[in-house]
Amino acid sequence: MKIKYLIGLIFVLGSGLQFFRINKSNEIVEEVFDFEKYLDEKNFLKEVELREELKLISAMDTVNTKGVDEKKEFITKFKPQDIKIRVKMLRKGLVDKNIEVVHYSAVEFNQLSEKFEKQLRKYKKLYNKSRIRKDFQSLIGFYGKYLEVGILEGEILKVYREDYIKLLKERILMDDELEDHIKILGMYITLKNYSEVEKRGKKLLKKHINNSRIYEIMAKVYYESDNLEGLKKIYSECLKRDIDNSEVLENIFKICGIEG
Repeated sequence: MKIKYLIGLIFVLGSGLQFFRINKSNEIVEEVFDFEKYLDEKNFLKEVELREELKLISAMDTVNTKGVDEKKEFITKFKPQDIKIRVKMLRKGLVDKNIEVVHYSAVEFNQLSEKFEKQLRKYKKLYNKSRIRKDFQSLIGFYGKYLEVGILEGEILKVYREDYIKLLKERILMDDELEDHIKILGMYITLKNYSEVEKRGKKLLKKHINNSRIYEIMAKVYYESDNLEGLKKIYSECLKRDIDNSEVLENIFKICGIEG
């Protein structure tokens, strides 16, 4: 189920780019506000500054509409602070109709990918040699960033997600922080391992009975797996625990017709 918001936007950016096509901008905005993406990243607009989102719309519009020479120059010179925006733009260039644009995008994408791989090997080597906490934290932090930027895909992405889960479990043995449990559940949801999320989520709720974030994860799992009975149980528990400050839960319950 999806709720999409149709928003007409006209942006003028200080970068010198002109007005963007309304329809193209709408498509991008709709993607940003896709309900399922909202469930995955409810803090998306808080974490990414608006000006970076405008740059993304600008990038997409440029790759869609400009000439070959302009596209090539844009691909090589447009390097926003948010790597995720650059990755999205390069992926757009990889499927361009012009072979030169595809070539330039592939070169830039491969360089970016190699840079991340090189940095990851550096963190791994450093930690394997030192085995100190600081280097472990750097390694696991970089893994998380690598997974977020969108460079990886397919089977290799799955492997890296599983590796990240192992690192999080290792850190839990050291500190047992709730945040790491939440990250593990998020990874399992992405991998569609719903049974593992349900098992771990139930255990967490025994220790954190009033934590709305865990209820959100459980509701999301039941929502994605079409488990209406599971959702009803979560709704009952939320009523019992007086958990009513979560927009995520509210949206899921309303969409599934549970909330009366």
